[in-house]
Amino acid sequence: MRKIAHVISLRGFCSRRFAEKLVLNEKVRVNGLLISNVAEKIDENSNIEINDFTLKVPQTRLWTINKPVKVLSSHKSQKEFKTIFDYLPDLPYTTYIGRLDYMSEGLMLLTNNPKLVNLMQKFERVYEVIIHEKPNKEFFKFCNNPIIDNIKYMPIICDKLYKYEKFWKLRLRLFEGKNREIRNICKYFQLKIIRLIRISYGPFNVPKILCKEVNFSIVNKILLDTL
Repeated sequence: MRKIAHVISLRGFCSRRFAEKLVLNEKVRVNGLLISNVAEKIDENSNIEINDFTLKVPQTRLWTINKPVKVLSSHKSQKEFKTIFDYLPDLPYTTYIGRLDYMSEGLMLLTNNPKLVNLMQKFERVYEVIIHEKPNKEFFKFCNNPIIDNIKYMPIICDKLYKYEKFWKLRLRLFEGKNREIRNICKYFQLKIIRLIRISYGPFNVPKILCKEVNFSIVNKILLDTL
């Protein structure tokens, strides 16, 4: 049993917050009964109608996204800035797995099943980071046990470092998704980031096009393997 807004969001119709507004405005019926209490818990397989439109239980879908730089990972429209969803108007309501900040680019994942977000939290993320100078030995030692402002991060693996044009390029492997983790560590060592690109997340690589849907058999395997 889950709260009604949560079940509506799991079906990919809208966010939980918007679903709560629909309930409070008496737009939602469950198994034919009008529901106006956002705390109401229902079975996930219940029949749900919103303004007489029946919400089907959808097949889980997943998309790989090649997020451009200077684009927000947000559902909220922004007057000054483009969001990734401005470029994907035909997608159903989705939630992101591993969002990227405004100046970062590369692989993001979108899904219509919020359960996947938690299931994929421990998957490895790989980033390429172009910085203005070569990091010192203390940087690599610090990455084994990074703590900044009392925030402890999981160990970060650097498996490549080489000269890139007039800069330096690092390849970093992370196993968590704390906010601005790489940027905070580079800032701590006064390393200026020129570009930050996520190239993979678990079994998925950044697509060559803006958006690519993942084959359902692969998505289903993730669901089964993480049970």
